[in-house]
Amino acid sequence: MISRFNRPAGSIPILLLVAAFLTTSMSSNAHAESACPTTTKEQITELSEGWNRAVANGNPETVANLYAADAVLLPMLSSGPRTGRTEIKSYFQEYLKRHPQGVVKMRSIMLGCNTASEMGTYTYRLTGRRKGTREAIIGRYSTFYEFRHGQWLIVQQHASAVTGR
Repeated sequence: MISRFNRPAGSIPILLLVAAFLTTSMSSNAHAESACPTTTKEQITELSEGWNRAVANGNPETVANLYAADAVLLPMLSSGPRTGRTEIKSYFQEYLKRHPQGVVKMRSIMLGCNTASEMGTYTYRLTGRRKGTREAIIGRYSTFYEFRHGQWLIVQQHASAVTGR
């Protein structure tokens, strides 16, 4: 049987179902996007500066709490990755004994849904290997944040010294 619009009579309910599905799907996507927490480059810069202040204050527990429980750290002065807060805290217990003081020289920030990334260059001054000395380390870093349980946490971080300047 052909309807008066020259379509099979059963095709109209199918078209209605497809239209309903597409409308619901678009609505769900719009809702998911609006559920993303909003942040700004200035807020991510403040998170980074807060991390730097925590390092300068010398408390490994405070620094480790800025990372997600399952975070991965590829630190500057370490032979391998540190996974999870316990290993990250262990790294900072040693690193902070050198009293690091850092300055970010350049940063680039990208924002996403529940995520943000930052990369740049820095100079760190820390206690030298010989008593009474200080040394400067020029390096680069990348930090990836996720919004989890109502707060921005570091989920991945890498820092390395620049060699062969």
